[in-house]
Amino acid sequence: MSTGSNGQVSDTSAVRTHCPYCSLQCGMKVARKGRAGIEIGAWEEFPVNEGAMCRKGWTSGELRGSRERITSPMVRDRDTGELRAVGWDEALDLVADRIRELQLERGNDAVAV
Repeated sequence: MSTGSNGQVSDTSAVRTHCPYCSLQCGMKVARKGRAGIEIGAWEEFPVNEGAMCRKGWTSGELRGSRERITSPMVRDRDTGELRAVGWDEALDLVADRIRELQLERGNDAVAV
């Protein structure tokens, strides 16, 4: 599988999805590249961008290989300011608890999700 000069992903197993960066949500195709990589390709039939994307969209697959990529939820200790990795259950419980606290403090309309 390769990305041609026209941005076409040649593998038919490509998944149609959307760029995560801005509110336009440009259509893109994502396909596996080797064991751990991915390739970004044009989704020309998507009406918003018709296959065109900005540099962020075209290079979005490169972020997966970054050594600085966060791979689990992080919680900041209020006393020390340090971040620590936590599991998804703990992270979601903390968010839900804080939303409930804010709603009790300031009313249900204080939080929009």
